[in-house]
Amino acid sequence: MHRRQLRRVLSVSLSAVLAGACLLACGTREEPPGVDERAEKPKQTHSKASGAAPSLPEELTQTANAADAGAEAEDAAVDAAPYTGPWFAVTKIAAAVFSEPKFDQKQKLGYIRNGGRVPVDPKPVSTTNCSGGWYKVNGVGYVCGNLGTTDLEHPEVKFAIKAPDLSEVLPYVYARNAKMGTPLYRSVPSKEQMLTYEPYLDPKKKAEEKAKAEAEKKAKEAAKAKEQEKAKEKAKSDAAKDPSDDKADKADKSDSKDAGSAKSADKPVAEKDTPKLIDGIREKSAEKSDDKPDETKSDKPIPKPGDTRSASATPGELGDAPEAGEEGDAGAPDQPWWQQDNIKDKLHEVTLEQLSADADDILAKRMVTGFYVAVDKTFRWNGRTWYKTTKGLVTPADRFWQTAGSKFQGTELGSKFKLPLAWAYGGRKTAPTYEIDTDKRRVSPKERIKRFEPLQLTGKEIEIRGITYSEMADGQWVKNIHVRITRPGAPPEDLKPDERWIDVNLKEQTLVAYKGSTPVYATLVSSGKTSSVKKKDHSTPEGEFRIREKHVTTTMDGDGTAAGDLPYSIEDVPYVMYYKGSYALHAAFWHSNYGIKMSHGCVNLSPLDAKWVFLFTDPQLPKGWHGVWATDGRPGSRVRVHE
Repeated sequence: MHRRQLRRVLSVSLSAVLAGACLLACGTREEPPGVDERAEKPKQTHSKASGAAPSLPEELTQTANAADAGAEAEDAAVDAAPYTGPWFAVTKIAAAVFSEPKFDQKQKLGYIRNGGRVPVDPKPVSTTNCSGGWYKVNGVGYVCGNLGTTDLEHPEVKFAIKAPDLSEVLPYVYARNAKMGTPLYRSVPSKEQMLTYEPYLDPKKKAEEKAKAEAEKKAKEAAKAKEQEKAKEKAKSDAAKDPSDDKADKADKSDSKDAGSAKSADKPVAEKDTPKLIDGIREKSAEKSDDKPDETKSDKPIPKPGDTRSASATPGELGDAPEAGEEGDAGAPDQPWWQQDNIKDKLHEVTLEQLSADADDILAKRMVTGFYVAVDKTFRWNGRTWYKTTKGLVTPADRFWQTAGSKFQGTELGSKFKLPLAWAYGGRKTAPTYEIDTDKRRVSPKERIKRFEPLQLTGKEIEIRGITYSEMADGQWVKNIHVRITRPGAPPEDLKPDERWIDVNLKEQTLVAYKGSTPVYATLVSSGKTSSVKKKDHSTPEGEFRIREKHVTTTMDGDGTAAGDLPYSIEDVPYVMYYKGSYALHAAFWHSNYGIKMSHGCVNLSPLDAKWVFLFTDPQLPKGWHGVWATDGRPGSRVRVHE
């Protein structure tokens, strides 16, 4: 094949892979964009900064274990039939799968991501428009051989991204960036390059900054002491005044206070902007209820294997990682955004494009505090621990906290539990139960139930003194304001027997999965936040939809807005099921406020719930695939969203 033809084949194939590197924000675009190939591949070129680009460390050049990229992590997929080979391993960014051996967008079934391995027929069926031959995979579709290989010893197979682990709570290890300006490198930097791109690591500069901070602290303390001395002198002066003057002063102050109060009462109160990221990250306000939203952070440091240091441990010979506010002479107009002292007040002005403004052969981009990366490998180099991300970039681990997703999971319905169910939710760890004398309408406290514990209800409710209670199966009662109750809508009229579909109740923040008319699973969700301010309203749209496409993981990011939204970036959001434009059901590991409206329009689930729903709904994901599209022959499950 001529070089021009090969480029054309690769281009068509990559454009066919819609979400191999899909960049989305819930409710912000009508249709997902195509593959964004920028910053996907580390460039092995020489740096413009001092010092030559080093060779890759042993951890990234060692021989890979064939089992690491094999099917073990994929055994939890829908197709669990035993298989011994042969395999087709994808070595490019992604490989589209078509129903026929040709590049036809209308016949696209899904895609396999770099590192993915799928069952394949031994020989290609055709070489039309694909010099490597068209291979039939999973018995359902075809991939172009130019995008992978059946040789599992091929060097590109050994350097591929590891497959997502569907047996864990989260498919990858995720880490939250804790500092402004954290670099994402294209290749591992030398010590000289680290000091160039991370000036806060320079011991001399750190000493200067420390001395400056101490001087500023002393100056503030001196100013405070001076103010206190002035206050004491004023108090003595006031005490020496004539009593009649003192009474007059008090009267004047009282009149002034009353006038000020009246003025304040006439002045409309502006709605306070609250910083927030995608689907509730760092959102300070939540849906108003009897309970406060969960303020428990899930971003607690998790010890790294073989590393006894904390997340802010000393990176070898380069000195300690800086604390907040240490990143340079903040506030200077010619300083980069990430070194400015007041950047937190202007973060909504920072765009994703600006994060790559100083990119070169070594540096790909910088990150904002709160961005997440998905970790492919962890290794040591130059006295420092590093993460290699699933996007192929490298970043210092001492700037991150590893984060674990919530282990909350909904309830399978059957002999033990049935509808209606309820869960206590909100910021409290427990909620009270009551004994009620229905004749005398007398309410007495009884016990306490744990948050997120499933409660079997009888369906009986009673209202006493304006408060509605629901009866539990054991005879105790619970206040409705303390729980979320499953209240699914009517099933679709044209429902087929055993058809799988999803019911989402926005008012109760619950989800129920059905097979035909039989409910089989129920849980809590977090849908879009609502607001009377248009720019802040992220309401989840109501209606009946069908799942259009499913991705084991896909990246979501976006710019901030003047309405208070901040720029955000979360690599490889797990278990994404798009059903309307960029609205989706997906896992949210960055909060655990299920039962409270938190998102930018998508329907958040706990990681375990999202995985359950992902594997339950249609279209089914074939073994080893990373994404699948619904077709006329394999329609997606219905998603009904209502109040």
